[in-house]
Amino acid sequence: MQRLQEIGREDVRAEGIPETYGEVAGWVEERFPGMLGHEWDNLQFEEQWAKCWDTISGKRAPWDSNPWVWAVSFQRVQ
Repeated sequence: MQRLQEIGREDVRAEGIPETYGEVAGWVEERFPGMLGHEWDNLQFEEQWAKCWDTISGKRAPWDSNPWVWAVSFQRVQ
């Protein structure tokens, strides 16, 4: 359990959020239509994370409210 804004870079990457435009094909375009590559790449990492968070959960728990969140990890077992 931790505050949203305390989540580290590696945890954010584990969520699938790319740091650079084009790192994950189509990711930025699908979520932020009309955003240009340089616009995404010019955002600081925290700004990228905040923008993504607010797109997904902003109505319920906006970035600025810094809600408590839980990290859930799992491992696939075959």
